[in-house]
Amino acid sequence: DEGFGLPVVEALASGCPVITLRNSALTEAGGDAPWYLDKPDADSLARAMLTMATDPEERSRRVAEGFAHVSRFSRARYAAEVKEELIAMAAQDR
Repeated sequence: DEGFGLPVVEALASGCPVITLRNSALTEAGGDAPWYLDKPDADSLARAMLTMATDPEERSRRVAEGFAHVSRFSRARYAAEVKEELIAMAAQDR
């Protein structure tokens, strides 16, 4: 199980269509962009890979969704949210 799914986010940010399992935090990391497999079987993976390789519209749609999804993640936003949380926790201690 992946802790957050950073490889999925990195792939999406690079414009790579993602095929991954529907488990742990991978759905949060990928949003609606990846092609999710319910189980790790060869037939499902082969079907997904064939579609990504031969269907330019489907591939383009997933790449665009990936870029849109990963735009929510940024170091600046993360730092601001952590700062807000630390300030709120410090205020509770007073």
